[in-house]
Amino acid sequence: MKKLSVFSAFALTVAMLFPIAVTAAEDTSAPIEKLISEMAANPAQHQALANYYKEKIVQAKSELAAHEKMRKAYIGGFEKSQHSNAGMRKHCDTLIKNTESSIKAYEALVTEHEALASKKP
Repeated sequence: MKKLSVFSAFALTVAMLFPIAVTAAEDTSAPIEKLISEMAANPAQHQALANYYKEKIVQAKSELAAHEKMRKAYIGGFEKSQHSNAGMRKHCDTLIKNTESSIKAYEALVTEHEALASKKP
């Protein structure tokens, strides 16, 4: 009887905590940029967002330059290190491609928010 009570208490505890664990596992957060974009209600707010994304472009271009520099560093050297550096060059290529994609996305957001900022209320 005692074993059944301990098991029942354990099962009840798990059953009570399961919804909390499932809720915690769900990704209900949205990127701050999406939330901010949805909240912009007037031209000044849209211009502020355009400026924010312009700064993100500057940061991304700085990251892009760093990745390109690192990739170049993996090109030089002996044949033996060339083979071992191939994976690192590929990694840099992926980061470069992703960063270039981010820059294009930020540029599109700047264009969109500047257009919304120029509209008259």
